[in-house]
Amino acid sequence: MSEIFAAMAAHPEMVSGSGRCDLAIARATSGDCVGKVVVDGTYVIGVKSLGLGGAIKIADGNLSALYASAVAVLREIGLVDDGSVSALTRGNNPTLRNLGGMEVGQLKTMLHLSRTS
Repeated sequence: MSEIFAAMAAHPEMVSGSGRCDLAIARATSGDCVGKVVVDGTYVIGVKSLGLGGAIKIADGNLSALYASAVAVLREIGLVDDGSVSALTRGNNPTLRNLGGMEVGQLKTMLHLSRTS
């Protein structure tokens, strides 16, 4: 797994291409964190410095909610701050628009993680 992590961290543009949250997260964390949308609204994430890995699942597969949740987790564990989060525009409380392009709301995450022993 360490070889896969190293390859993803060294070449994040090969993980998802440009304009995706996967690339933005790898860049915002200087390669300390890598993530990937895998299937049906599931995002897997690994944080090298903390030895952490996990997955996030959005039941309806909504990518905006998935990316916002991933960014919220990274903010909660202290891996990104508001300055670096602003660079993750797609994952930073995205604006919701109708088919006509009119703003109809904003997706906001409400997340608090707690450590268990």
